Amino acid sequence: MRRYDGVPATFFKVDMNLQLTTFSISAQDDRDGSLGVAVSTKVPAVSSLCPFVQYGAGAVSTQAWVNPNLGPLILNRLEIGESAENALTYVMAAETDPELRQDGVVDAQGGSAAFTGAKTEGWSGHHCGPNYSI
Repeated sequence: MRRYDGVPATFFKVDMNLQLTTFSISAQDDRDGSLGVAVSTKVPAVSSLCPFVQYGAGAVSTQAWVNPNLGPLILNRLEIGESAENALTYVMAAETDPELRQDGVVDAQGGSAAFTGAKTEGWSGHHCGPNYSI
């Protein structure tokens, strides 16, 4: 067995069948109304695709097979006063591949909603409560 600086080569073997996933949270701080999104993933530069926040409207996280157009479309609905649930339902009804998508939304009033398509890969699911969507 070949060794690298005293470490067996098998130590460096990588299992390429790993099922790595993305986790995100969209939230609103009910003390001051601030909104935010946090994302943890294997995808480089995820901040250009997944998190969307608009002051006074809401916060959206898109993941799974990401369609980065969904974030702005949902925020537009929130900006005109729709609830997180109504905005998400409206946008996902027009989405061409909803079963590949996962979205979490929180509106500026603390309402939350989430959608997880049946064809997302690996473990998938969501949980919502006042002021957050995971």
